[in-house]
Amino acid sequence: MTKKKGVKQGLTKNTLVLVSVFFMLFAVFITLLYYRQVADVQAFIKLQNQQRNTLLLVAPSPKAVAPLKSR
Repeated sequence: MTKKKGVKQGLTKNTLVLVSVFFMLFAVFITLLYYRQVADVQAFIKLQNQQRNTLLLVAPSPKAVAPLKSR
């Protein structure tokens, strides 16, 4: 009787270890996905800022346009 009980406890220990390892791997996977998404968002914001800066460089300033409108 005691041997069967020991085997059953060993099986439950193994399942607990497997479940905990699975959840740890899952947490690492989710964390990596989150950081990849954050990096993508940061790259997108940087790209938007670069595009806005180039538009500001290309577009004429309002002071330069004002004398033309007053004519």
